[in-house]
Amino acid sequence: HLKCEPTLLGALVLNAVEATMAAAEAKRQRLRTVLPREAVRMTVDPVRMSQVLENLLSNAVKYTPEGGAIDVELVEREDSVELSVSDDGIGLAPQDLERIFDLFVQAEPGVGPHQGGLGIGLALTRRLVELHGGTVHARSAGRGRGSTFVLRLPRFGVENG
Repeated sequence: HLKCEPTLLGALVLNAVEATMAAAEAKRQRLRTVLPREAVRMTVDPVRMSQVLENLLSNAVKYTPEGGAIDVELVEREDSVELSVSDDGIGLAPQDLERIFDLFVQAEPGVGPHQGGLGIGLALTRRLVELHGGTVHARSAGRGRGSTFVLRLPRFGVENG
């Protein structure tokens, strides 16, 4: 059940970055954020959307090695708003790009240290994004080549503020 209200999406992004900053700093990672010039106001459930953003950022920090880089970018498109979280971390094998969103599934072991987790975060992320009418997908050039998670929310309900 969502409790949607007009929300500044950029503020949610900055709060999620702040929530994961200590973990990124502990690993000496560079965390760069790019937001549109004008505020993007969307009707979303701010609590659930914060969960989504923090999960994507926490995963990026977790699976990016010490000294790595993470980029967060919010872009307005004609028909949607798109948020991408990119890293230069362990990456994903092609067969894992879709299945990592399944409940209790994790990417195949073999790259980097075992990170633990229950395989719930990305399944919950996808479900919450879909409840908002959006999509989320992963891209990667393969193991050891980083990954990008792209969250797209439909433009209906978007107001420039």
